[in-house]
Amino acid sequence: MHKGSLLVAAVLLGIAAAPVRAQEGIIRIGLFDGVHSFTFSSATAAGVYAADGRDVAEVAPRESWRALRGEGDHVTLVDGSRRMSVLGPVQIVPRVPKGGVSLVFVGSHWYRGTLVIRPGLVAVNDVDLEEYLYGVVPAEMAPSWPMEALKAQAVAARSYALANLDDHASHGYDLTASTDNQCYGGASMEHYRTNEAVNATRGEVLTYDGRVIPAYYCSAAGGYTDGAETVWLSKPVPYLKPVPDFDQDAPSYQWQATVPESQLVADLARHGISVGEPTSLDPLSRGYSGRVKILRIVGTRGDKDVSGENFRYYTGLKSSLFNVAPLRGDSGHLEGFAFAGRGHGHGLGMSQWGARTLGQRGYSYEQILEHYYPETELTTQEAALP
Repeated sequence: MHKGSLLVAAVLLGIAAAPVRAQEGIIRIGLFDGVHSFTFSSATAAGVYAADGRDVAEVAPRESWRALRGEGDHVTLVDGSRRMSVLGPVQIVPRVPKGGVSLVFVGSHWYRGTLVIRPGLVAVNDVDLEEYLYGVVPAEMAPSWPMEALKAQAVAARSYALANLDDHASHGYDLTASTDNQCYGGASMEHYRTNEAVNATRGEVLTYDGRVIPAYYCSAAGGYTDGAETVWLSKPVPYLKPVPDFDQDAPSYQWQATVPESQLVADLARHGISVGEPTSLDPLSRGYSGRVKILRIVGTRGDKDVSGENFRYYTGLKSSLFNVAPLRGDSGHLEGFAFAGRGHGHGLGMSQWGARTLGQRGYSYEQILEHYYPETELTTQEAALP
């Protein structure tokens, strides 16, 4: 379990000046992975440290630098006309006066904490867990929404992060900053109301059998959430059960979409599915909420069964809670497929629009979490099992 604060190896006149990532309290967020280059800077002067701990350069306040892919285990850094090759990973550590905030600029956003540039070219933001949540909650939920909904979002996001640490360990970070894990906009996204929600729930997590759960959540469930056995074709998960949703105000509570035949062929081909020209899409089974569990794609060169969730991902549909019908032209030729569905996202765990409604109705964040994650306990990181 991560807790505590960033440690430094040296303090000079109250200024942090060391390239050390503490194991306690710090989460590593992958901002870029395998890109050709990106820009970075620091709000204050910052030290540039090589893999062996040497201080190899100094970044002036708000001075723009560029990171490029280097040869082998090296990272190339460019400062104006100066170009240097540094053994990676390279760490950019702002020299922050005691009580100040460490801020680095990467790409187009400001981030708290420090920047690690790994050979490859990989940009990693090492940041305190609670400060990480400052940048997650407003990226996932509108700061203007009810405070109790924001608190529920903070607890769900904290639980998800802790349960998925080292999800991308082979790449040198814990989580991505995108919907692959959780959206994270850094300090640029912070809002005083969402910071308040994080602070009010500091350290609180959801557990099952004493362990922190990956508290999945979605935008809107379309009237009912579903179980893991439907969405991921896995075994039932006690805390991911179908429960009524309250997301009728969501823009995507009901939706319609059309997928032309040519687009469907291309979408499927990108994921290694080739059945010729699709002639029908047949739901073979559905979950409790009505989500498509298994969909059969019938084509001129064969059939293929896929999960409803994978099909949603392949085609960009809002959810797997849909009905589908063929679209035919005047001559009877199949032109594509029409979908009518509900909800947005996988439909597991907390519905954000449902949490909004419950918050508006006066429910506390504890009650919201209890509804969407049955059989879980709201506790603290320290009380949870490792």
